[in-house]
Amino acid sequence: MGCSVTGVGQHFNMAQRIALLRQAGWPDVLVNDSDGSQNNLLVIMAAIMEPESGGWSGAENHCGENSIGLLQVNLDAWGHKWSRQQLLDPLTNCQAAYQVYRQQGLHAWGPYQTGIYASHLADAWKGYGGGGSARSPTAVAGIPLPGGITSDMLLYLGAAAIVFLLLFDD
Repeated sequence: MGCSVTGVGQHFNMAQRIALLRQAGWPDVLVNDSDGSQNNLLVIMAAIMEPESGGWSGAENHCGENSIGLLQVNLDAWGHKWSRQQLLDPLTNCQAAYQVYRQQGLHAWGPYQTGIYASHLADAWKGYGGGGSARSPTAVAGIPLPGGITSDMLLYLGAAAIVFLLLFDD
């Protein structure tokens, strides 16, 4: 008999995953992706959720491991911090996963290591919908930008300031 992750609980589409990650404190920043390019961390994590849990908050994997929830936080490794019941809560699961990420990086997730998450990036970008793009997050180096300002806007403002100085320099 094969072994699979069971999908129960609440289902989260890509837009709901992005919103949940933001609520859990994940930064809206660019990171180096597995192919060497830069990509948005929220988008990568929303894409990782697809092979990990299918977007189901109650997903559990007991196939040689004991991983729980949307981002399959391993209870054997992290059970000293969170209980099974806590990890079944979508917000707590994403908060726990952020702590895992801060200690281990994206390689803590098998779908990132294998690259299988990448087939879900286009759908995750559709869910992102926050006015950003791979090159235009709403934070720079983890510092949130106010009022919907993107890093592209900062670049244009900087260029405009340089032009102004060149034109009006005494």
